[in-house]
Amino acid sequence: MMNIDQHHQLQQQHQHQQQMLQQQQQAQAQVQAQQQAQQQAAAAAAATTAANAAAAAGATSST
Repeated sequence: MMNIDQHHQLQQQHQHQQQMLQQQQQAQAQVQAQQQAQQQAAAAAAATTAANAAAAAGATSST
C-alpha cells in the first residue's frame, strides 16, 4: 500500500507532465500555423510575380 503522501506526489507529477505536453502541443500548433501562413504568403507572392511577368511579356510581345 502506498501512503497518501506518495499517492499525492504521483498525482502532482502526472498533472505536471500533462501540462508540459499540452504546452508542447500548443507550441507546435503555433509553429505549424506560422509555417502555413509563410507558405501561403510565398505562394501569393509567386503568383503575383508570375502574373506581372506574364503581363510584361504580353506587353512587350504585342508592341
